[in-house]
Amino acid sequence: MNFTWEKTNEKDFVTFNKWHMEAIFKAGKEQDPITKYLAPKTVLLGNVIRMLTGEKSDLKWESLTAKLNGDAVGFVVFSSETKLENNFPILQLNIEVIAVNPSCVGKGVGTAMIFDIVKNKERFFGSKIDKLSAKIERENSPSQNAFLKNGFLKTSNEFSYLFDKYVLDCKKELPSKSFELSEAIKETLQYCLKHKNKEK
Repeated sequence: MNFTWEKTNEKDFVTFNKWHMEAIFKAGKEQDPITKYLAPKTVLLGNVIRMLTGEKSDLKWESLTAKLNGDAVGFVVFSSETKLENNFPILQLNIEVIAVNPSCVGKGVGTAMIFDIVKNKERFFGSKIDKLSAKIERENSPSQNAFLKNGFLKTSNEFSYLFDKYVLDCKKELPSKSFELSEAIKETLQYCLKHKNKEK
C-alpha cells in the first residue's frame, strides 16, 4: 500500500479544517477547490466530515484518513449498501467524499489513494465488495481522471445535471496498473521522500 490508513479522529478533523482555511487564504478572490467541491466557507471541511460521520449522524458513513510519514494527506468517506442486481444481492461501497491536502494536489496522491482502496477493499471494509461507486461533479476533472485511471467507468448522470456516476465492477477482472497509474504512485512516493527529508 502507498499509505497508512487509520480511522479518522478528532486530530484529523482539526487538520482538515486547517487545510480548508489555508485553501481559502491562498485562493484570495478566487473560489478555493475545497469550498467549490466539498464544504461551504461557513462550515470548515473537518467540521463537515465530523457531522457526516459522527455518532449523531443518521447517515452511517465512515471515514478513513490516508497518512504518509504519520501526516494526513487525504481521506475518504464511504457508505455501503446491499442492492439487488439480476435478483442477486450485491454489496456496493459508495465513495461519498474523497479529498487530498491542497498542498498535495497534482502529485498523484488522490489517484494512489483510490488505487489503495480498490486493491485492498476487503482488508479495509471487512466484506466482499462487489461494486465500488462514486458520484463526481462534472467540473471536477482531476477527481474524474483519478477514478478513470483506476478502472472506474462513467455510467450515468442519474444524480443531477451537476454530477456523473463512476462505477467499478469488482466481479470483473480489475485493470492492471496503467502507465499513468504507475507514474501517479511513483510521484506519491517521491512526495513522501521529499516530505521526510524536509523534516530532518
